Amino acid sequence: MEKDKIQASEKKSELHVEILNLKILNETLQNENATRNIGIKDLEQNLTSDKEEELNQALKELDLDYKILLANKDIELANLKEQFNLEANEKEYLAPEVKSYILESQRLAKENSKLLAQVIDQENVLNNKINVLVQEKQNLDAIIKQFTKSNTLLENMVYNSKVSYNTEGLRYDANKPPKRESHTPTSTQNTPLKSPIKRCSYCIKMVIKVYIARLKKL
Repeated sequence: MEKDKIQASEKKSELHVEILNLKILNETLQNENATRNIGIKDLEQNLTSDKEEELNQALKELDLDYKILLANKDIELANLKEQFNLEANEKEYLAPEVKSYILESQRLAKENSKLLAQVIDQENVLNNKINVLVQEKQNLDAIIKQFTKSNTLLENMVYNSKVSYNTEGLRYDANKPPKRESHTPTSTQNTPLKSPIKRCSYCIKMVIKVYIARLKKL
């Protein structure tokens, strides 16, 4: 029993010591918190004063910039008014010339339109004439070609008629030698004259010259 009492008293003394230590620690923490709060307040005051000074300086600079900007705006506005007045006076001075220039431009535009229409009409007329001339040239070329062909045939026929012994193409054999007439002189007494009429191999008629029948057949 005595041991239990001794142990209980020891525990109470230990608890009492721990409680005292906790109280001391609490007081220490409270003192530290108080000191910290004082430092924070001083810091906040210092920061607030610095911020106020910065804000005041910024406001002063803004006010100065605003005044400079207003002065520049006033100067620029005065310059614009002066320029506007000069331009208005110049427009008033140049108004008659501008009006006459506009009227002259309109007149020239109308004349240009008329001339352009005339040029287009003349171009159409010339194109039609050119087309007619081209067609006439084609017709003349065809006529000349036909005439040239006929002339060539005529020349060939005349040439063949002049060659008395060229019987090729007149129903004679080309390899067979032509029959030659004797030119021995004979007495013409009691001899009938030989008729110049011949039988044409083209039209099977009695004609004087063969190439005439050939032309008729062509």
